[in-house]
Amino acid sequence: MIFGVFFLPAWLLVAIGRLPRFTTLFGLCGLIAFAVVWAQLLTEFPKT
Repeated sequence: MIFGVFFLPAWLLVAIGRLPRFTTLFGLCGLIAFAVVWAQLLTEFPKT
């Protein structure tokens, strides 16, 4: 879900070549959100 919301529009803007600063910020926000969710998932399912 997060992947689709943040990365796909960012890739689309990169492909079009518009709003490079906004696209960079949007992509970084997506990476941070993905990292937070991934960390929460890793703590949710401890290693056996």
